[in-house]
Amino acid sequence: MLVTILTPTFNCAVTISKTLDCVEALEAKLPGHIQHLFGDANSTDGTLDLLQAYVAKNSWAELYILPGTNIPATLNKLLPNAAGRWIAVLNGDDHYIVDVMAAWMVRDDLPNEAAILCADVEVLAESGDSIGTRVCRLDRLDSYMAVNHQAMLTHRSVFDIVRFDPTTPTNYDYVWVWRLHRKGVLFHHYPGIVAVMRLGGISQTRAMVAAREIFRVRLAEGAHLGAWMNYLVFLAKWSTKVVLPSRLLMLLVRNYRRLKGSGDIYLS
Repeated sequence: MLVTILTPTFNCAVTISKTLDCVEALEAKLPGHIQHLFGDANSTDGTLDLLQAYVAKNSWAELYILPGTNIPATLNKLLPNAAGRWIAVLNGDDHYIVDVMAAWMVRDDLPNEAAILCADVEVLAESGDSIGTRVCRLDRLDSYMAVNHQAMLTHRSVFDIVRFDPTTPTNYDYVWVWRLHRKGVLFHHYPGIVAVMRLGGISQTRAMVAAREIFRVRLAEGAHLGAWMNYLVFLAKWSTKVVLPSRLLMLLVRNYRRLKGSGDIYLS
């Protein structure tokens, strides 16, 4: 099957080499199964040089310069150029575990209908140190972004149901997932770590803005009780993060997850 990987970029020269290397390795394992599309918001740190060199040597990669666009708008602009039956989104500071991703892509039990396939990710601190695993929780999709977009394959027909929302640039992935979940789109969890994500993205650095975006969307779409409940839970967690030193907070999270018998230490 052909998978189109969408990568929005802006000034990520420090981290994007690992992203590029993993997709090249994936295509080498599965020749003809990968298309890689980039939407760059006019980077000025050398990212464009790296992307142009990558595209020049890989005929299955394409670069689009899209100044003035936020991430969801960039992804929407790339989608018409996507040839794959399945679509993936991989940021410029994340990467695949190539052998695992390749094996996942060629499984013989992947559905043919409009669906989202999701797996688990390893979480890195901004320093690059591993801090644990984030496991998909399909039973919590109403509460938070309980799937990992770095480890998702989305059937292209799903985008005929809901596109990314440029008015929610900070929390676009969860707004999109939440709307699809409400519309009954199927999510299938395949246990196993297929990607590595680095903390420090916009939904973490602007967590309050992200929470307000999904709060506003929930209210607008009639989910009033859920909107207030989830926003109040977020405020409680956010207050805890502000009050407690980060090392103490992470220690508490690790022990809490360990007591629950879960390897998932990502504080959602």
